[in-house]
Amino acid sequence: MACRRCGGAAEHPFLVQGEGAARGGRPLSRSAAPAAPVLRYVKSRSFAVRDVAQKALAMHTAGGRRHLLALHLRGANARQEVTLRLDFYKPLGTGPAPGVPVALHVDGCGLLLSCGQEAAGPVLWLEEADGPVPEIGAKQRRFLFFRLCSGTTCRFESALSPGWFLATANRDRALLALAPAATPGAILDFHLYPSAAIPPPRPAAELAAAGWHGCA
Repeated sequence: MACRRCGGAAEHPFLVQGEGAARGGRPLSRSAAPAAPVLRYVKSRSFAVRDVAQKALAMHTAGGRRHLLALHLRGANARQEVTLRLDFYKPLGTGPAPGVPVALHVDGCGLLLSCGQEAAGPVLWLEEADGPVPEIGAKQRRFLFFRLCSGTTCRFESALSPGWFLATANRDRALLALAPAATPGAILDFHLYPSAAIPPPRPAAELAAAGWHGCA
C-alpha cells in the first residue's frame, strides 16, 4: 500500500491560540507520540458521513490541493456527496483502545485521511492510497482514528494527536479539519449512514422522525 500526500488545509480553520506551542513551546510532532501497538486490517464498510447539522461531505480543489468540504446539498447537487470507507482494525497486543480503530478513505477517489503536523498544530491531510493499509504501526499511525459513538452520533479522534477530532464548523462550505474538543464553533459529532441506505438531504429532526438513524 503506497501513499502520497496530495492535499491538506492551507490554513488551520480551528487553531486555538497557543495550541501548536504546547509541550514546552514546540510544535507537536510524530516523534513525540507514544509508541503505537501494531493493528491489523479486518474489514471495510462505507458510510455517508454528515455532521449533526446534516451537512454532507464533498470534494473541493483549491490552489492545487484537494479538500473535503461540509455543505448542505440540495436537488441535483446531492450527487456531489462523497462516502467514506471505514477500514476497521484489530490490535494485535493487549489493553483497551479509546474507541474503535479505523482508517478513513474517500470512496472512489483513492484518498486516505491522515493527521499531519505543522508549526500551528495538527492538520488534516488527504493522501493518495492504493487500498487498505494491511497493518498500522508507529509509522502509519497518522492514518488511525478512534471512532467514539454515543447514541446515534460518532466522533473521530486522531490516534497521532489525542484530543483532536475530525470537525466541521457552524457555517456552510467549511473544511473538514481537526479541532480540539472545546473549540468554539466546531462541530465534532457526525451521523453515519450505510452507503446502501443513504437518506435524502433533510434536517436531522425530520430524518429521525422518518426513522433514519446514524452510527451503525
